Amino acid sequence: MSDTPTRPRLSLREFEVLRAVISVRKTTAAAARLGISQPAVSRAIKHLEERLGKTLFNRESGRLVPTSDALALNEKLEPVFEMLAGIENETFVSQHSSKPLRLAAPPTISHRFLLGVMAAFIKAYPGQKVELEIGTSSDVRNHVAEGHADLGITDGLSKHAGLTLEPLRSAIAHAVLHRDHPLASKAFIEPEDFDGQDFVALTRRFPVRAILERMFAERGIRPNIVAESSTAVSVSELVHAGVGVSVLNPFPVARNHPETLVFLPFKPRISYLNAFILPATTPSTPIARKFIEFTRAFEIEDPYSTPA
Repeated sequence: MSDTPTRPRLSLREFEVLRAVISVRKTTAAAARLGISQPAVSRAIKHLEERLGKTLFNRESGRLVPTSDALALNEKLEPVFEMLAGIENETFVSQHSSKPLRLAAPPTISHRFLLGVMAAFIKAYPGQKVELEIGTSSDVRNHVAEGHADLGITDGLSKHAGLTLEPLRSAIAHAVLHRDHPLASKAFIEPEDFDGQDFVALTRRFPVRAILERMFAERGIRPNIVAESSTAVSVSELVHAGVGVSVLNPFPVARNHPETLVFLPFKPRISYLNAFILPATTPSTPIARKFIEFTRAFEIEDPYSTPA
């Protein structure tokens, strides 16, 4: 074990003193700028000179004139203090994220919600590129787990070992009907109301399809399935066209929906959770975290869902 005493390390405060003295050329003025005493400024400069083995200032006519070594050191410190200033001003992400933010989401969330958030985010952080991959909920989960996307948003609750989930919005299932439909005047809809009714269903890869089929079978209810589709948007458009009725997650398809559509609570309760998904094995990127914060703060006018 060495008996050589450990030499004190240079500190950020000493570099701040150096830059202040270079700027104002007097220890008293530098002390006032930094909010410390004049002796503390002198000690910091002395320690820097001793540790670096260089003369950093020459005294001329009562002023401290920086040497070429001091100016060279200050030049090297410039990007460090620019970065620190960016963090303090909350502009670090927008100024330094050269990589694009890679998002993944299903079609309905993308077209009825995410694109609006993306547009606002791009305007708030000029120069920040955003890429959006639209696919099924399974595709979204795989993209994030395999590192092809920094962040996903989905309403699927199935577990995935490579992902972590952060809730965004919660909602309950609503029946979707044309306003002229005889059931549209009810306060809520029950499975029995759909017996014999023309019904527009989501395809079988959606968990709600299995839930509804089991619910109908237990009660002996037989809706007339006239169409199936793989997105909530297309299902709502078919209902809007008067093809039939349906049951959907109202977020975000109910946002700014046509006046011809009516959304009524469906009982028994079916719960939905829209959530961010992130890689479980690697830390989230700063720009992905910034987008999550931005999305949570984004004004969402939606009476059918609540913040999770």
